Amino acid sequence: RVVRRRRETEAPKRVLQMLRRAKNRWVTGSAIAEKLGVSRQRVHQFISKLREMGYKIEGQPKLGYRLVGGRAERATSRKSSRVRRKK
Repeated sequence: RVVRRRRETEAPKRVLQMLRRAKNRWVTGSAIAEKLGVSRQRVHQFISKLREMGYKIEGQPKLGYRLVGGRAERATSRKSSRVRRKK
């Protein structure tokens, strides 16, 4: 049971990592499922879990999922503010 619980918490984290690496680009459910070795339905469950945890994840048919807001957005705004300061 401990191993199963670990998998259940690790998989959503891996999905989150994939979405962060995509940097606001769309990632299909099929691509996530293939990478994790799970079904698309399971990916949908992981996305739901992440949303429950407070992550803002946008989903669109034919496009997939992308992370909006959160740490990815803050990192981008920090970089752009550094660029503005240098000018």
